[in-house]
Amino acid sequence: MLSKKLRIKLKQFKLSTSSLKALSTKRQPLARKCSCLSFFKDINVGLINSWAFLFLIFLIIALLSAIPDSMAAQLTPNQEQTQTSRPAAKPSSPPQPQTAIATEKPLSVIKNQITINGRLIPYTATAGEITILKPDEKPGASIFFVAYTRDDVKDKSTRPIMFCFNGGPGSSTVWLHLGGLGPKKVALTEEGYPLKIPADVIDSEDSLLDVTDLVFVDAVSTGYSRPLPGEDRSQFHGVEEDANAFTEFIRIYLTKFDRWLSPKFLLGESYGTCLLY
Repeated sequence: MLSKKLRIKLKQFKLSTSSLKALSTKRQPLARKCSCLSFFKDINVGLINSWAFLFLIFLIIALLSAIPDSMAAQLTPNQEQTQTSRPAAKPSSPPQPQTAIATEKPLSVIKNQITINGRLIPYTATAGEITILKPDEKPGASIFFVAYTRDDVKDKSTRPIMFCFNGGPGSSTVWLHLGGLGPKKVALTEEGYPLKIPADVIDSEDSLLDVTDLVFVDAVSTGYSRPLPGEDRSQFHGVEEDANAFTEFIRIYLTKFDRWLSPKFLLGESYGTCLLY
């Protein structure tokens, strides 16, 4: 009886031992699974934290780069009013051709005297430029002149004035001026050659200054007379063109120096005589 009960107890103990072994065998994979899940959980949490940190950095960078645009877009009412009230820029027009501008230089004036036929004659020498007008009343050319006027004359309206032109065509009036009609002339030999180079200038006792004032005029494109910048020189070249230019010069000179009441004379040499008719 005792041995039977003992065997039953031993059998139950074996069963319980085997059950424990089986249970322990079943729990080992479960423990491994739990430890693996815990490991992966830690990894997932770390990854989530890393992505959150990176997302936060990208968000800050995006906000910083967007600040200038947002500030430029959000204008105050005064700024908007200022910008809207600004007139629109006009389209640039093509460059216009330059108009000739008359810029006369100051006149050069000196006092001197000369003895002609035994009489001392004080005079004023004036050199300079006068701008003449074209038929359309616009400045066209600058004409150079040298004028000699007697100083001891009380009434200029009774004093004759003579305008002198050389010929060529294409010659300045230097020949009449320094050849004998002016108060000064180049010192020449009997054959008409300069005594030396450079030539000397001496008093001219053959000058007409004792009986008339003298104005020596250079035609356009001769001497110091020139068309104004941008002007076609051909409009001043030719018999009629020269005559028109001299006529305009004389008109302006008489007005500028108050000589309209003076007796007026014209003197031409060679081609210059063609301008008198």
